[in-house]
Amino acid sequence: RRSGNPDEIRHIQRDRDLLQKSNHEHVVQCYGYLILETEIWIFMELMATCFDRLIKHLSKRNETVPERIIGKVAVADVDYLVRD
Repeated sequence: RRSGNPDEIRHIQRDRDLLQKSNHEHVVQCYGYLILETEIWIFMELMATCFDRLIKHLSKRNETVPERIIGKVAVADVDYLVRD
């Protein structure tokens, strides 16, 4: 939902620009967006889960994220930063 707040509008535009620039195999893809008078619809790639949900789930079980997953996240982050 849109409130019409100028700060919110700037935030939406910044997010929209960022989504359009993100083109990396480890970043969820944005296929487009639709801005209506009272709503914004963002069409994105479907994911099975998200990293923060995985962390919350594991912390409830007093477990940590496996090293092999942390390694892949680290490599993807560095690769993403180097490409830009």
